[in-house]
Amino acid sequence: MFRGIYNILVVFSFMLAVFLHGLALDLLVKNELRRLNRKIDFLHKVAKLGTKLIGIRIKEVGGDHNRKASFIVSNHLSYLDIIIISSLYRSVFVSTTEVGSSKFFGKLASYGGAIFIDRTKRTALKEDIQKVKDVIEKDTNVAIFLEGTTSNGDGVLPFKSSFLEVVFKTGKPVFGLCLKYTAFNSKPVDQEVREFIYYYGDHVLLPHVLRFLYHLKSLEVEVKEVGFFSPENYQSRKELATELYNRISTVYAS
Repeated sequence: MFRGIYNILVVFSFMLAVFLHGLALDLLVKNELRRLNRKIDFLHKVAKLGTKLIGIRIKEVGGDHNRKASFIVSNHLSYLDIIIISSLYRSVFVSTTEVGSSKFFGKLASYGGAIFIDRTKRTALKEDIQKVKDVIEKDTNVAIFLEGTTSNGDGVLPFKSSFLEVVFKTGKPVFGLCLKYTAFNSKPVDQEVREFIYYYGDHVLLPHVLRFLYHLKSLEVEVKEVGFFSPENYQSRKELATELYNRISTVYAS
């Protein structure tokens, strides 16, 4: 019981810190690039410290934390993916307008530097691509989940290639990551345990977060870089999406 309450207090304290820090930056810092860099720097530091304090152990295979102006593509299992990737790489995350419209979590994501796109409207794609293009050309990494949603952990969902158009428009490289949650409270992640970690289907965000934190004693996750991809080596976004999917899904299944 004590450990669960401790976890909840730590995480919500850090969430409040990100919220207040981002709000202060929006009010006081007029330079857009400086404001964005400070947001993602703060999120990186908070995520790095927070994962350690609540017992999330990250085993990293490969990876270069000094990369800039690259796209990060990963499989997507949980809101935890964002915290884990943020703890390793300074990144702006691409999220949905649905998340952005949430009064608290939308603001929190915005104060962490997130970009919001509308996946439901093809007419918005051009504008959304321009948003990402503007950010990555400022020497910032951009993280995208091409599955478009979280999976239940049985495998990697098919990748949507449309958003890779921005990769070809900018000429910036992509590096692929595979996330695998391997143990929860020292138990292998099976069909029962995964309900505490994976956020999918009919789960509701706040109750799921509280349940996860209350029961958490330790979480082990493996983050493996699966390759570095230059758009000039591919004929189309679909070809690149297929290559990324094959690499990530193969590592995930191994």
